[in-house]
Amino acid sequence: MTKISIRGSAFGVTYLLFLLFLIVVIEIATRSLISVDWLSQNFFGRSETMWSLLWEQSAKEQRIDGEASLNQHDNYLGWRLKPNLDLTLWDNKRFQTNADSIRGSRDYSTEAAPGITRIAMIGDSFTMGEEVGETETFSYQLQQVLPQTEVINFGVGGYGIDQILLHMEQHVVRYKPDVVVLGFVRDDMRRSMWSFRHHSKPILDMDNNLAIKNLPVPDSGTVSSQQRYRSRAWDILNVIWGEIRWRQGWFETDMVELGEAIMNRMLASIEAIGAEAVLVYLPHSEDLDMTYERFHSAEEQFFERVCADKQLRCLNLRGKFQLETSLGYPVKVGGHWLYNGHALVAKYIKSYFETEGLVTVE
Repeated sequence: MTKISIRGSAFGVTYLLFLLFLIVVIEIATRSLISVDWLSQNFFGRSETMWSLLWEQSAKEQRIDGEASLNQHDNYLGWRLKPNLDLTLWDNKRFQTNADSIRGSRDYSTEAAPGITRIAMIGDSFTMGEEVGETETFSYQLQQVLPQTEVINFGVGGYGIDQILLHMEQHVVRYKPDVVVLGFVRDDMRRSMWSFRHHSKPILDMDNNLAIKNLPVPDSGTVSSQQRYRSRAWDILNVIWGEIRWRQGWFETDMVELGEAIMNRMLASIEAIGAEAVLVYLPHSEDLDMTYERFHSAEEQFFERVCADKQLRCLNLRGKFQLETSLGYPVKVGGHWLYNGHALVAKYIKSYFETEGLVTVE
C-alpha cells in the first residue's frame, strides 16, 4: 500500500510538472509567434482585451496619442479632461478647458442668468470636438446663433454611454441645465460593454441594477503592473472568445440590453433635475459611406426604437449629412469631422430647437 501511494504521489508530481512545462511552452510560443499587431489587424475593436493589449504596446513604445495628452486619471470615471488646458493640436488647432475640465476657456456659475436657456452637451469626442479648434465645435457654433442660450460642452473623448451617464450624474447636473443634449455615436454603446477601452474604466453591472464595478478605476501604474504578469495565451483566448460572441450576435444582444437600461437611467436623471432631453444621432464612417439598405447598425436601430417607443425628442443626422454630401458639401469621413461637419450639426440642432420651442426665436 505504501509503495502504491508513493508511486501515485510521484505520478501526480510528474503530471503537474509536465502541465506546468506545457503551460510555459504555450505561453512562450504565443508571445513569440502571435504579435499584437497581427491580433489588431484581425480582431480590432471587438474585445476589451484587444484594447488593453494595444494600450500596453503603446506604453512600452512610449507612444502618447492626442487624447492621452488631454486627459487625467479619474477614480470614478476612468478619465476626465485636464483642467485649465491651453494647447495647440491637430495642425495648429487651439484646445482649451476651464477650471472644471469643461472644453472652452469660460467658467460657468452653477445657475444660468435669468432669461438664459442653459444647454448641456454630453457625449464623446465628436461632441468634445476632437480635431477642431475652439471656435469650430458645434457647441461653440450653436452658441453664436442662439444668443439667448448658454451652451456648455461636456464632451469627453473615448467615453461610452455608461461614462457619459456617470459624468452627467456627477458633474453636469450641478450646472442645472434646462436642456441636456446627448450626442449619440454608435461606438459609445459597445464601449459600455468593456472595463477597458482607451484606458481602464468603470463598467455597469446589468445583473445588479447597474451597480458600478471596477472601482476605484486603476491608474496607469496599476494597469501596467497587472499586465506584466498576465498570460498572453489567456489574452488570445479572450480575444477569440470576443470574436465568437461578436459573430454569433451575442455581444450585440447584451449590448442592446445594457444600452436600454443605461438610457432609462439617463432619461430619469435628466427628468429629475427638471431638464428636457434631446437625443442627436451623430453619424460617421459607414453611416455616411453606405445607404440604409447596405448598412443600418444595431446601434442606430436601437436609437430609433428608443426614440419611437418613449416618444422622445430625437434628431437623426445621418440622412441630413448624406443629403448635404450628395449636394457637394464636404464632410470628412473615416474619422472625426472637421469644421464643416460641426457646422452642419449646429445648423440642424438650431433648427430643431426652434421647431420644438426649446429656445426663444427672436
